[in-house]
Amino acid sequence: MSDIFLSYASADRERAKRVAGVLERQGWSVWWDRSIPAGRTFDRVIEEELARSRCVVVLWSKASAQSDWVRTEAADGARRKILVPAMIEKVEIPLEFRRVQAADLSDGKVDSGSPELDSFFASVARCLGTAPPTAPPARERARSRLKLAAIGIVLVLAGVVGLLKHREAQEQKVASDLAAASAAALRAVLDKGEESGLYWPFFLSEEGGSDLLQQSVLLAVESVRRSRSADGENALRRGLGFLVRPSRVLEHGDEVSALLLSPNGDYLATASYDSTARIWETATGREVARVRDVRRIALSADGKLLATASEDQTAAIWDVLSGRQVRTLGQGDDVVDMAFSRDGTLLATASYNQKSARVWDLETGQELARLVHDRAVGGVLFDSDARHVITRPGGATQGPVLVWESRTGELVQQLAHDNRPVQDFALSPDGARLATSAADKVRIYTVGQWDKVITAESPTSKSALAFSTDGQKLAVGGQERLGSVEIISPSTGEMKRLAVHKGAVRFVAFTLDAKHVLSVHQGQTASVWETDGGGELMRVWTSDQAHNSRAPAAFSPDGRFLIAIGESSVNYWPLFPADLLEEACHRLTRNLTQAEWKAFLPGERYRKTCPSLP
Repeated sequence: MSDIFLSYASADRERAKRVAGVLERQGWSVWWDRSIPAGRTFDRVIEEELARSRCVVVLWSKASAQSDWVRTEAADGARRKILVPAMIEKVEIPLEFRRVQAADLSDGKVDSGSPELDSFFASVARCLGTAPPTAPPARERARSRLKLAAIGIVLVLAGVVGLLKHREAQEQKVASDLAAASAAALRAVLDKGEESGLYWPFFLSEEGGSDLLQQSVLLAVESVRRSRSADGENALRRGLGFLVRPSRVLEHGDEVSALLLSPNGDYLATASYDSTARIWETATGREVARVRDVRRIALSADGKLLATASEDQTAAIWDVLSGRQVRTLGQGDDVVDMAFSRDGTLLATASYNQKSARVWDLETGQELARLVHDRAVGGVLFDSDARHVITRPGGATQGPVLVWESRTGELVQQLAHDNRPVQDFALSPDGARLATSAADKVRIYTVGQWDKVITAESPTSKSALAFSTDGQKLAVGGQERLGSVEIISPSTGEMKRLAVHKGAVRFVAFTLDAKHVLSVHQGQTASVWETDGGGELMRVWTSDQAHNSRAPAAFSPDGRFLIAIGESSVNYWPLFPADLLEEACHRLTRNLTQAEWKAFLPGERYRKTCPSLP
């Protein structure tokens, strides 16, 4: 644990290094270098070191005043009343932090022994609640150096016992250094991407991100070829998660608005702003059927029926296998959402403008009930036995979630949410729980016993919701500027934060085994995270409208692909390759340059990492 957590913008690294040096010469321990151990994630290590520190020193500059990370770290220090701010250049400090007087360390005052520096030391000492500790006596330092020197000599003598062991150790050392260099290069890519403020694919293609990312993967390949260590394989797996290319592309004539997978994974249904819905064979990408003048789609639980809502304000039911229309429903108004009952006998449609929802009997095509609201309707779903339809308000409309009898249209329950706009709702796979999100709260109701409610709260507003297949986890996406991804236990309400990501999270989904969760963000990116807290494993690009889609992405049931909306296509992104080395050379477009080889592998003769590449 360090006494001081030093917060600064990466552009100010050299000045931060000098400040850290003068603090350490006073005898305090300082965490500032931000070297992340292999296998750990940047945000997790930052969060742990910040929590352990006794004093948070923030270096304000033009760059740090614009940094979301620095603001977040400063806010944590202010909240814990351990914030010591200092200006390393003349700058207007963000309004929320002006209440605490900042030391002036600009214009070389860090190195000059100025009164301002002494005042800064005094502020740090008060924050730590003690006078600065004295440095160890020179004799003790000398003894320590002698001990370290003696240990080094013993290690060298032990290393020459056998030539084979020595060579093996050297290879492992080189492999370890390469794995660490690979991880550092990947961290640099992610840091620069965040700081650039550009959306991910543009940063990779136009700002040099792809070149540094390829360096990270190449170094990891060289590490794994020397020693199949966990660090090397982890570095390679993570690098490939960001150097990812679609293995299949399904083209549409315009941006894709939704994609739905049949439960068995055999068929994929898509809708596009080109006013078509299409059905594809998932395994081959072959188009099976096409429906025109379509705006919304829904897929039945058995994957046999497709519901479409058209621009002429009608809804229709289609047989997925044959592409034949089997029923027309006289909707008569604009549809914003649709849902099948689990047995496929009923369809519910929601209208934003008409402030209503309707329930249809699919055997007869007749309207069973019309659910009239006093405000716009944004979403609709059935409970597990189709006895009830559940609706939520649309857009920024404030109002409760409503529970209706599906065949009579009788209103049976109102689920208030502190008069805040409800962003999303989700039913657990077993139908036992209903989750709703609004503002900073997620509420989990016991279906049929609506007074049994578990509430989970956090500092940020919540939007997207998704249950795991076994119903034991609930994924939650945050809609703030720095969107969060969190996992809630539906039985206890306990919340665990997985990540903070630039851009509000609009969609979340689990893999079948619930070991990974997907988040789709504003900013044209989608990320895959380990649910046990292992960090971000994969990042791909999506369309600029993906975050507005109700169904922008899905995991294939066999776990081989992430299927996501592209600009005017649907892209298959490969997940978790079995042969890391083969996959790396398939995705790379270059080898290490002579200069890179010399920098990371000095003394070794140059050779191509992937012989088929330039």
